This record gives sequence, C-alpha cells and structure tokens, in this order.
Amino acid sequence: MEFICDKKDLHDGISIVERIITPRSTLPIIGNILFEANREGLKLSANCLEIGMELTVKAKVAKEGAILLPAKVLSGVVSRLPESAIGFKLAESGMMQISYKQSCFNIHSLPPEEFPALPKVKDGKTFSIPAEVFASMIRQTVFAVSASEDKHVLSGVLFEVGKGDSTGESSNFRLVATDGYRLAKRGEKVDPGSVGKFAVIIPARTLQELSKTLDGKSEDMLKIMVSS
Repeated sequence: MEFICDKKDLHDGISIVERIITPRSTLPIIGNILFEANREGLKLSANCLEIGMELTVKAKVAKEGAILLPAKVLSGVVSRLPESAIGFKLAESGMMQISYKQSCFNIHSLPPEEFPALPKVKDGKTFSIPAEVFASMIRQTVFAVSASEDKHVLSGVLFEVGKGDSTGESSNFRLVATDGYRLAKRGEKVDPGSVGKFAVIIPARTLQELSKTLDGKSEDMLKIMVSS
C-alpha cells in the first residue's frame, strides 16, 4: 500500500471522521480509522457502532491496499506537518511510514479485517434537500431531546417523510424532538421521490455530527437514502 496526498485534504478528512470516535470505548479497535487506497483516491472510514462515516480524499495511489491506523496518533502527527505533499508507505512489518521532505514517522497499523464493517443500504430510496436547510432543521430541533438515559425514545429526533400532518401543515419532511416538557418541530417541503411514507428516530448525537459536517456546505445538495 503506497500513496501520496495533500496535507490539507488529509487533515480535513481525518478531522471529520475522527469526531465520531469514542475515546473511552471498551472496544479499542473502533479507535482506529480505516484507510483504503484505490483508483478513486483514499477512503477514510470510522465506526463507533452508533455512527458510521466514510469519505474520500484526493490521493495519488501507487499501490492499492487497506489498513487501520490509530485516529488520535495519526491526527496528532498530520496536524503538525507543514503544508506539503505527504507520502504513506506500508512496510511488510505492518508499520506505516509517513514521510514529507526529509522527515518521516512510523506508526503501528492493524489489519483491516478487524474493523467493524459499515452497514450498506441496499435497495434504498432517496430524496434531496439543500444541505444548509437540513443543517438548520437539525439545529432548530435537536436541542429539545431528552438528556436522560432512561428515556431512550426521547433521546433522538423523529425523522419523518410523508404527507402533511394532522395540523394541516403542508410540509412533507419533518424533524421533531421533545424531552417531555418542550417540543420542537421543523418542516420543509421536498420532492420525496419514491420514498413514500417513512419515519424513524435518529440519535441526537448522529444528527449533531452531521450538522457539523454540513457546516460551510451551503450550496450543496444533500442526498438522503432510506430503506426498510
């Protein structure tokens, strides 16, 4: 496995996926980021078993491969490097050599087979919404979820796609949250495509992390895929 990528692209990618990693997890393997180098670039994946995330950054791949690298150690090394191209080369010993200019670091790696695979949505149905609008919907509802661990059903946000509700509201996509004392609801009119009616409760932390990821993506369209 061998590739070269820009420091800024890599640092931005690591900063996004490492946010979902739980530092005090009883399962050490999820403290790692899965690196997959292929023709499309470098795919970074993280999975805390509650939230899964993957993204691709630009990279010149000389040799394809996959490996697990410790998120905290890797983030610390990359953040301190100057703005330049960074080279990665996996040795037969399992050490990942990170080099730039005349300097290099060696980081212990783990085999990718130990990483908990991210679930794949099969036969999913999709609809689109402006990223900025969805981020705003999250901010205006997630604050009302319950902080009590005894109220699991209230610790998430209702994600609902379908016709207008009983109040006569014309929106067909809604986020609703409540802690039993206060209630927050935000609706939008979207083209539901072939999704039809769909409702699920999404953990608050998942939406909070998504909102952070969408920050600065005001001109982008977000594609949401759902499956039964």
